[in-house]
Amino acid sequence: MTAAKSTNAKAKVNATASGGFLPATIRAIAAETDDSRVLELAMPEEARIAWRSGQHMSLRIAIDGQDIYRTYSICEASASDRIKLGVRLLPNGVFSDWLRRCKTGDKLAVSRPQGRFYLRPAGRRARHLFIAAGSGITPVIGMLEEFLGAHADSTALLLYANRSIASTMFLERLMQLKNRFMARFELHFFTSREPQAVAWRSRRIDADALNLLREKNLLRVDDFARCYLCGPPPMMESCAGFLRDHGAPAARIHREVFAAARRLDAPASQASRARDVIGGAAAVVARVSVTINGAQRAFDFHADDASVLAAAARQRIALPFACTDGVCGTCRCKILRGGATLAQNHALEPADIDAGFTLACQARPQGDALALSFDY
Repeated sequence: MTAAKSTNAKAKVNATASGGFLPATIRAIAAETDDSRVLELAMPEEARIAWRSGQHMSLRIAIDGQDIYRTYSICEASASDRIKLGVRLLPNGVFSDWLRRCKTGDKLAVSRPQGRFYLRPAGRRARHLFIAAGSGITPVIGMLEEFLGAHADSTALLLYANRSIASTMFLERLMQLKNRFMARFELHFFTSREPQAVAWRSRRIDADALNLLREKNLLRVDDFARCYLCGPPPMMESCAGFLRDHGAPAARIHREVFAAARRLDAPASQASRARDVIGGAAAVVARVSVTINGAQRAFDFHADDASVLAAAARQRIALPFACTDGVCGTCRCKILRGGATLAQNHALEPADIDAGFTLACQARPQGDALALSFDY
């Protein structure tokens, strides 16, 4: 999702199975709301795609000779045989502009499903909390369908915020789910720009809203075996903080942040302007080696390189990426030697970091040597 300036250039799709991406064809396009779509993809017979409910895929097209990546969540439960992605169309977005013009039969390239935001196993009589805002419902809808369908003795509460009811993605599908699991699925719609008959639903979801529900005895944090949150960073931080403050262990809270995606800057302009210069060139501060697809490449990390990904791109070494914001996890890799700091991280959980994983789009070496592997 991006607010970058639109272009009328014809998009040429790079659909080769390179860089971990596979060729795909748009099988169907369905309008969900005025500004959202559901894309159904067809994959080659030899490409068997399996996913966990809640995971996402990165899409790649080429516009004006430059690869553009965007990451969208799969809106189907893992048992489905249909690969469907929920897409919010943004004004003046480069990728959104292409999506408005695309048609069935068009080609593109996609990554395999990925991401750490997915439905975890549930015990008997489990109760789960789901909180979503806007297009954050896209991964949650499949998680809900799997959870309620597979656990006849379990219950779920969904709090879902939008500007208005008309802008609510998957409204009909959620109502069908409510009708199917009337006694086990509790659903509350919140609207920030449209008054509702129930006054406390006419607002954004944040810690104050959760506290109001708690006071009305509609939300008891101790009841939840798992809490799944998907939406913009302010909502996520506020709601997660409330849940922790009221007794939910961090291990039970699972989050996915929706953030803007960008194209990776061209090598000549990607460096920061705060430079440590020696002899007119940026100082080399570390030597980085990466293992990908069985091959090892090494390159220098300069003082003005924003990240490992940027340093690799400067030297024409292609590493996997999509959002470049530490959100999607496409550039997830394992540290074999050395250490790295992350500028920001919305994709890795504490257990991932403890296991030695990092994000190439946000990582900077600690020390003078860093070895990474994408073949973990």
